[in-house]
Amino acid sequence: MKKWLINNQKWFWATAFVCLIVGYTYPAETEVQNLSAAIVLIIGGIGFLLAALSIALKAIDKK
Repeated sequence: MKKWLINNQKWFWATAFVCLIVGYTYPAETEVQNLSAAIVLIIGGIGFLLAALSIALKAIDKK
């Protein structure tokens, strides 16, 4: 699991940025659209957390 997180760091960053851009530009006029935008933003947040975790694991492995 640790190697998988470290090796896929670039995909986590890409997912996070794309989801945040889509989530913020998605029109939230109705309740369903608002919920959809929130789900996309949550996925982007999870991507940022996984990217940060992979950076931390990479730093620990270098020591």
